[in-house]
Amino acid sequence: MNTEKIKEIIELIDEGAPVLTVNKRLARALTADFDRRMAEAGAGAWPTPEVLPMRSWLAGVWNAGPEGTKRPALDPLRSKVLWEKVLTDDRGRGGPALSRQAIDLSYSAYGLVKEYAIEFPPQIYLTAEAAAFKRWSAEYERRLAALGFVDAAGAAAGAARAPGGEGTTPPPKVVIAGFDALTPLLASVVEALRSKGTEVVFWPKTPA
Repeated sequence: MNTEKIKEIIELIDEGAPVLTVNKRLARALTADFDRRMAEAGAGAWPTPEVLPMRSWLAGVWNAGPEGTKRPALDPLRSKVLWEKVLTDDRGRGGPALSRQAIDLSYSAYGLVKEYAIEFPPQIYLTAEAAAFKRWSAEYERRLAALGFVDAAGAAAGAARAPGGEGTTPPPKVVIAGFDALTPLLASVVEALRSKGTEVVFWPKTPA
């Protein structure tokens, strides 16, 4: 990353604009870089910058809103444990045996399905693997509902329609950092923010 781009994001953080990142790794890196630059500039103390993953921010919005009081967002660790339980139970009923890596990949794939708002085709057109994945997804969502929760993906999709919470005003400027693709979920967030008068700044580039 070139120096000018780093300087640009540090200045935006210093202005107090919330920064919503593509993942935890980028959030940690930007926070550490900001803290280091503040220390190098001789600042004795400074406010903790609001730099966090987009999904975490949306989960917070969901939990703070009226829908979140009905079905709060289950944290990612517990969500993954529930997904694994679904797959384990499915195997006991004759479903495929999966390695740890395959279980992790299937859980990540479920998040991408929600991110891109993908709909499954009719069962007759699915391979055995795709049919199993559709079955796991349906059972996972059924168990989430029975427990009274949504997961991070569900909370993000719901909160994306009203970022900042119902009846509240989002900040005047929000930075969206590290996204390469304008997914349906991200597009919903951007549209909702702009509809409330928030300036949306992409960094380091506008996603395609």
